[in-house]
Amino acid sequence: MVTSSVQALRDPVGRAEALLKRIRREFPTLSGQLQAIAQHVERHHERLVLHGIREVAEQCAVHPSAVVRFAQRFGFSGYNELRQQFRDSLVLPRPATGTIPPAGRAATATDIAEAVIEASIAALRDLRRDLRGPELCAAVECIAGAQALWLLGSAGAFPVAVSLAQALQQHARVPVQLVHQLGGMHLGQLRGVREGDVMIVVSLRPDARETLESARLARDQGARLIVLTDDPFCPVARQGEIVLVHGDAGTPDSIGQACAMALGHALVRALRPSTGAADAGPAGVAAPARPRAVG
Repeated sequence: MVTSSVQALRDPVGRAEALLKRIRREFPTLSGQLQAIAQHVERHHERLVLHGIREVAEQCAVHPSAVVRFAQRFGFSGYNELRQQFRDSLVLPRPATGTIPPAGRAATATDIAEAVIEASIAALRDLRRDLRGPELCAAVECIAGAQALWLLGSAGAFPVAVSLAQALQQHARVPVQLVHQLGGMHLGQLRGVREGDVMIVVSLRPDARETLESARLARDQGARLIVLTDDPFCPVARQGEIVLVHGDAGTPDSIGQACAMALGHALVRALRPSTGAADAGPAGVAAPARPRAVG
């Protein structure tokens, strides 16, 4: 019998995903130049088929020999073999959908709205295409087994964290805490984090210093971290036990928020069946959890 992991490695898309996962896992051990190449490969792997080694080197501000070393670091003879890995798994881009107004006419509010909506739809389609099932299932199981849930997000990620906290308070059977940095009060809140708790960290570029500080503190106190991020190489992502990636380097802030929101609420919706119906109230909504004091 062929296991699902072996089948994935036989599939070109599965091999490419396995390579990207390995690059993320080994990223902290790479030199500065190889880290720059790793970030470029993560964000632009679908376009490598169009770029030669010199173009990649220029975009990463490294010598072409560093690109060869990067490829060899991950088991390839050189850049062309690495590029072939992603060429085999290439998904052709969708054609543009007419969001540019005719020449000579200024964009109207309707044009702008249509462009934003179409860009959001395209980003969500990319999220669906790139979503990795094992990580999503692991995140759901992690949340389902938590003693308490903590939501963390700063700047543009804060509205996403608020929305997820509200949703989890309706459906989770454990305490749900929203961490906020107003006046440095997050340090007092985080004294209540215990081993067995789970913190969901929402991260949008650029990471706020307080987000990284809070994530490290929660992890040091025994919490498991699930990170929703648009940058799998950011410092916050490296703190996470489970990392779910949405968007890419070129995603505008508002669209990045939409992707993070969709991914986060997918977790909540997937969690609901696993929480069972024993404690459910009307329409399957779980009974409110008993609050836990924050030390």
